[in-house]
Amino acid sequence: MSMGDIEARGSNAAGPVGSRFVRALLERHGIPSSRHTTLVAELLGFRYTLVHRRMKGDVAWEIEEIETVAAHFGETLATVFGAVRSDEYVSAVLVADGARVPCKLLLGGAIRDSDPNLLAAVRIGSQWVVCAAPQAGPGPAYAVRELIVAAPEGRPRRIAILDDDADEVASISEHFAERGCESEAFTRTEALLSHMKLRPFDAYVIDWVLDEGNAAELVAMIRADDPLCPIAVLTGKMESDLALENAVAEALSTHRLMFFQKPTRLPLVSSQLLRALDAQ
Repeated sequence: MSMGDIEARGSNAAGPVGSRFVRALLERHGIPSSRHTTLVAELLGFRYTLVHRRMKGDVAWEIEEIETVAAHFGETLATVFGAVRSDEYVSAVLVADGARVPCKLLLGGAIRDSDPNLLAAVRIGSQWVVCAAPQAGPGPAYAVRELIVAAPEGRPRRIAILDDDADEVASISEHFAERGCESEAFTRTEALLSHMKLRPFDAYVIDWVLDEGNAAELVAMIRADDPLCPIAVLTGKMESDLALENAVAEALSTHRLMFFQKPTRLPLVSSQLLRALDAQ
C-alpha cells in the first residue's frame, strides 16, 4: 500500500491522514494522548522533535514507520488503514454483574489472556456475547477492538425452560416462543448453568423434581446472580410426597418463586411470568 493510496482513501478526513491513523492506533490500545509522541519516538528511534512534526502533519510518514508502530501492538497496515464500515460491526450482548446490555462490536483476533481487566467476545449459538475475559470459558474467545452500547429496542424476553422430559420441555418452550419470547429448552442442569453464566436469562421455568435431584441448589444459584428475575417452579408429585411439599414451601418463601402443579396450564404460567417481567 502506498502513501498515495492512503491519502486517497483519507482525503475527506480532517487533519493529516497519516497522523490521524497513527493516533487512532495508539488510542485503540489505551495510550494517552500525552504519551503519543514520546512512545512513537521510542519505537522508531527518532528524536522527539521529528516525531512531533510527523504527528502534526508537517513531515510525511513513511509506510515502514507506521508498520513498525503497528507491529508493536500486534496489528498490520491492513488493520491500521482498513476503513471501518457499519456492516463490520456485529450485534452482541454485554454481560456485566447480571446486566445484559445490547451492543455492537468490532472483533479482533483470538485471545488467550484471562486478564480480568480485558473484555472478550465469545459466540454462543448465533449470539455474540461480551464478558470479562476470565468468564469466557474454554472455547474460542476474541479481542474486542471497539464496543458501542445500544439502548434496547423491544428485545424479546429470554426464558430458560428446564425439564428432564424432552417432550414436556419442548412443549413449554414452544408455548413461550409463540408468546414472542426467545425461549431455550434444557434437559440437564449443567447445560443450563453453562449458558446462564455467560448470558443470563430474564426468567426461568423449572421442573422441581429432576432425574439428577431437586432444583433447590439451582434456584439458589440463580437467585445469587439475580435476586429479582421471575422463577416458576413446576411439579406433579406434590400430593404423594410430604417431604417434597415441605421442600417446595421452604423454597417458595426463601427465594420468592411462582409455583404451578402439573399437568401445567401453560397460559397461566406464561401470563404470570410475563406480567412479573413487565412489572420490573
